Amino acid sequence: MDILQAYHEAFDKEDGGHDFTLIKYLEKLFVGKDAEGNVAAVIISNRPNRKPLRQKTKLLSVECNSAVEYYLDDEKYSDVVHIIRCYAQSDKEKEIFIELTPLFGQASEDFDQEASILETVAILSSFFADKREPSLTELEGLFAELYTIWDYNSQLDLKRYWQSEDRMKFDFSISEKDKIEIKSTLKSERRHHFRHEQLLGDYFSIYVISYMMRKDDEGLSLYDLIDKTRPYLIDEPKKMLIVDRYIKNTSVETLKATRFNEYYMRLNRKIYKADNIPKFSEMTPSGVSNAEYDCLLDNVEPVEEEEFIENVSSIIDSYEKQE
Repeated sequence: MDILQAYHEAFDKEDGGHDFTLIKYLEKLFVGKDAEGNVAAVIISNRPNRKPLRQKTKLLSVECNSAVEYYLDDEKYSDVVHIIRCYAQSDKEKEIFIELTPLFGQASEDFDQEASILETVAILSSFFADKREPSLTELEGLFAELYTIWDYNSQLDLKRYWQSEDRMKFDFSISEKDKIEIKSTLKSERRHHFRHEQLLGDYFSIYVISYMMRKDDEGLSLYDLIDKTRPYLIDEPKKMLIVDRYIKNTSVETLKATRFNEYYMRLNRKIYKADNIPKFSEMTPSGVSNAEYDCLLDNVEPVEEEEFIENVSSIIDSYEKQE
């Protein structure tokens, strides 16, 4: 059971009234409600004699080393804890905060909990302050990446290697050398935009998965695709942060209306080695950065999908044995 489901089962009929009513997520990390009904994450302090610390933004507050009483499984406890409250009014933002509570998991184990908590709160504050609505191109790009995770899941565990931050140089990093980049287009020609460094085969071993996509009122929606892939990512809070940013800043209507023909996507999916894609042959010259250009892939020889799956599976197995 994921943390959001556990929260709803525990608190949808909970009237509150206690300072804190909580459920356990980790040994020292709890989630629940305060007396006013605000969603809260609570971490048991490992240095309870330290001086209390408080910070507050419009949507979040943090209190470190506070003595509180709380109820857990109908039993009353007293502890010195760190408290992170979320003052969101919308159910969407409340659920996102609950879903991202695992970000505090590392803080619950760190010796310097306060520093780790404040760093995580800063990340969440920036996340909630970002109100920019994604463009159609960005929604299309997210769709292609999530579809790759979902469609290959039975053969390749790509979710583990998906970027931990949006807009990283490569979409999937299996190792320092082995990369996978996802490209998509709604046009009739297979033309994609690349950063020069995404095609440097001398330094990286890069596969490019190219999708030609077609809007379809009866196609798979981004809303449903997120629902399909959410179980794969629920234990990866930094990756959920990427998905939740789209959920937070995009209306449900837009997510449901962003639909693509799945049959057309599969039929027109091609896989290429970066070595074979037309590009500038030289390294980025000294003093030049962020070089980008379009590449036409229609006449590039693709890799067979079976070969791609076999090679990537072998790379993953080899890499995991080294860990």
